[in-house]
Amino acid sequence: MFTSVGEIVQIAYVVADLDEAMAQWNSLGAGPFFAVRRLEYLEQTYRGEPTDCEIAAAFGYMGNIQIELVQQLNDAPSSFREFLKKHGTGQQHLGILSQNIAGDTERLEAQGFTQIHRMVSTTGVETVLFGTDDHGGTVMELIEDSPALRDAFSQMKAASAEWSPSMPGVIEV
Repeated sequence: MFTSVGEIVQIAYVVADLDEAMAQWNSLGAGPFFAVRRLEYLEQTYRGEPTDCEIAAAFGYMGNIQIELVQQLNDAPSSFREFLKKHGTGQQHLGILSQNIAGDTERLEAQGFTQIHRMVSTTGVETVLFGTDDHGGTVMELIEDSPALRDAFSQMKAASAEWSPSMPGVIEV
């Protein structure tokens, strides 16, 4: 169903405590996690309005799937805060690498998805989260694909292939 917009590469979880979540995933065999204690954004909108959501995030692998853990650090309106209010902690979205965010936005909107949260990082990576009441309330995140991003993901995945739970489970970025 979603293959028309790109490859699903990530499962993301909203968590209450990033360190506890990383430790839990480490115990399940995922790791190491690359932790960013405060992601920086040049631009953000939530449901069409400017916002200043501050998050900490960690990225690790379990096999071929990237696990993203997100902890919101403030009370600004966001897709993460909305998810916490409705569901508590848990699996929030599926991440898709997008070669064409504008075109993929059109395709998702044609399938009944609406834009929830758009972010542009200080490194220039654009991500857009879309939601729908169809498909069990699925949230999809388009992640702007680039050679630099693929390289970073490849390095994380390679570290995971060499990792074991007896090794440090977190790498601070």
